[in-house]
Amino acid sequence: MKNKNIKTLLLIIAAVLLTLNLFQFNNNVSHNRLMNRLDLNLTSELDFLRVELERSSTPSILAV
Repeated sequence: MKNKNIKTLLLIIAAVLLTLNLFQFNNNVSHNRLMNRLDLNLTSELDFLRVELERSSTPSILAV
């Protein structure tokens, strides 16, 4: 009887840990997607700023 209770407890603990692991993995993937999107937005904005500064004959320090 005691052995069965220990196995059940270990199975419950393993299930909880697996669930928490999957939850953390999902959060990590979402965070990575957000960071990639922010990086792409920053890169495109910096590229736009570079083009505008190259186009202007006298770039203003305020543009930066």
